[in-house]
Amino acid sequence: MNSYPVALADNQFKRFRTADIDYARMKVSEVYCEHRLSLKCGQLDAFHYHMPFDGISFNYMGYGPQSDIEPGLLGDFYLIQLPIKGSARIRADNQTIESRPGKASVINPSVYTKMTWSDGCEQLMLQLSKHKVDAVLSSCLGRPATQDLVFSPYMETRNRQHASWWKHVMTFISDYNQPYGFYKTPEMIDNELTNIVRGLLYTLEHNYSARIKLDNRAVLPKSLRCAIEYIKQHASDNLSIDELVRITEVSERSLFNSFKQCLDMTPMQFVQKHRLASARLQLLDPAQSLHLSVTDIAFNNGFSQLGRFSALYKSVYGELPSATKAKVMG
Repeated sequence: MNSYPVALADNQFKRFRTADIDYARMKVSEVYCEHRLSLKCGQLDAFHYHMPFDGISFNYMGYGPQSDIEPGLLGDFYLIQLPIKGSARIRADNQTIESRPGKASVINPSVYTKMTWSDGCEQLMLQLSKHKVDAVLSSCLGRPATQDLVFSPYMETRNRQHASWWKHVMTFISDYNQPYGFYKTPEMIDNELTNIVRGLLYTLEHNYSARIKLDNRAVLPKSLRCAIEYIKQHASDNLSIDELVRITEVSERSLFNSFKQCLDMTPMQFVQKHRLASARLQLLDPAQSLHLSVTDIAFNNGFSQLGRFSALYKSVYGELPSATKAKVMG
């Protein structure tokens, strides 16, 4: 998964290799967005391999010596960067994201971004248009999304679900355009790209995670549906496993197995995720953010300790709840 992406780094996908910093900046801007590029020292040795499709592109890039890149707001696309060699430090608004082989960074369109790539850093990069992601998200939800999708800032290959998604991406890159490859028609390719985005939505945490995982709730066991509805209605209460067992009328073991098999989480993990998602929606609602403090929103969603709520929120959404509220309030 962190090996050299041979199929992508092929001459048919090569856009440039140059020591001219202005030329490199111009060529990269054509694919991504206008940005600043500077070196700490040394001679630029920039390269870019680019495999473009409608709404998504696969890229392999390096600059040679340590480089500072400042794109600002990405605006209309998400960017996932997995270092193959070296490391990168990304400053996204007030958050610092450290990435390295096995630990990818995920940059949302609405955050102001600065990056420093280490000496010798080379990255596999997925660029996903906001339009493409929103369309797949709406399909998963069965209705248009009402808020901007915000991903968690990290994907780690030690996480088995994340590793499986990366394996799927690498398989597509390797198989695409091969004489005996699987993808024979534009329709097959488009379906696969949609599945890659859909897989990302089900794999990486974001502010819609809880809702899309319940999209097929009609096929869930009756006891699980009962537990989910009860949690949604009583999320601010002091919920316990014993209470969920009582209202579902099944054993604790049966209830635990249902959550793990259908939602890949324990009952209390689901409670926590639902509370966090509900709190984020309140923070992103200008009317509620205006009249409610972060403490109010935390307590309204079942968090009795503000410090723990803030830490959990940041681990999922990449920023403190106070930062979310501040951005909404301008």
